[in-house]
Amino acid sequence: MKIKAFWWICGLFSGAMFSCALQAQENTPEWQMFESELLEKNSKVETISCKFEQIRKTAVLKEAVRKTGDFYYKRPDNIRLGFSDGDDITMNGEYFRITSSGKTSVVKMQSNPMLKELKRILSSCMAADLSGLTAGFVPKLEVKEKHYELELQPKRKTGLKSLLLVFSKKDMSLDMLKMTEHSDDYTLYRFSGKRFGNPVPDGLFKIERQ
Repeated sequence: MKIKAFWWICGLFSGAMFSCALQAQENTPEWQMFESELLEKNSKVETISCKFEQIRKTAVLKEAVRKTGDFYYKRPDNIRLGFSDGDDITMNGEYFRITSSGKTSVVKMQSNPMLKELKRILSSCMAADLSGLTAGFVPKLEVKEKHYELELQPKRKTGLKSLLLVFSKKDMSLDMLKMTEHSDDYTLYRFSGKRFGNPVPDGLFKIERQ
């Protein structure tokens, strides 16, 4: 299920590679406030470490499947989701690795434009950088009491119906990422206990080619 969830993202990004400028929302006071706070609070974030929960809900399963683990981010492009069952999803400047049920796959980033987009988007989410995040999407921003909700709908036909990003107003970090398919099945990630600026070993992102 972890493999499917992230390849659905890749399918989404294949349609997001054609850049288009924001139109309606970028000039509203709400959007400008959102963008300003992101830059003010997150432009100097170097590392993030936290807990995460993955929730996968499908029509064929009566109960949602829940997984937990540890998340690590290190600027500029190192990302690791280490699941408590030993599986992982790891990205660095050169490679993408996914381990599921004891099977590992490693792909070179430069050879796969979709994976490059995946890495860029996830890095932008965790560092709260809007640059390029909304390219190829129709954005809808909602301002709540304690958070911002940014819904992105792809302009081109993809495997996903929408992508929802929830940013905390307290520190403008990403609290939740939800990917919804056209069937209304979804995969959701919640991030909690975030620590900023703590040392994160480079070895966490080491990927050896098989």
